[in-house]
Amino acid sequence: MNCSLGSQFGALFHLRIAVLELAKLVHSLLSRRLVTIRLYELGSCLRQATTVFSLEFETSRSEMLA
Repeated sequence: MNCSLGSQFGALFHLRIAVLELAKLVHSLLSRRLVTIRLYELGSCLRQATTVFSLEFETSRSEMLA
C-alpha cells in the first residue's frame, strides 16, 4: 500500500471512495494502455472509446529562437 501511496496515483487514494475501486481503475488504465507516437502522451482504451492523456509543454518564442 505504501508503494501505491507514493506513486503518481497516490492522491487518488486519499479521496472519499473505496480504495478497492480506485485500485481497479488504476489497474485498468495501466493494463489497457495504448502505444502512441508522441513522447508525452498516454492512451487508454476503455470499452469502445479511446481516451488520450497528453502533457503539452509551452515554450516562449524567444526560447524557440535561441
